[in-house]
Amino acid sequence: MDESNQSPQKIGILNKQGWAAYEWENLRFVKHFEFVEDAVYPDMNSNTEVYTAGGFVEVETLSPMRKLQPERFIAYSERR
Repeated sequence: MDESNQSPQKIGILNKQGWAAYEWENLRFVKHFEFVEDAVYPDMNSNTEVYTAGGFVEVETLSPMRKLQPERFIAYSERR
């Protein structure tokens, strides 16, 4: 991470490992999530995205696309 670079950057991948991490100095942030084989994911089939701008970093996971009827919902879990 280059805090002097204020220009936003974002990358997305189809992460089949089921975890993503960010490490800086003596801090490590890890999140675990379910990977669903043969599912379709948003953002050009990405289930993991990393965004950075200056000193800000976001590690985001995305659930598979689902079609829902009105008044219905799904649950998506991340674990540390």
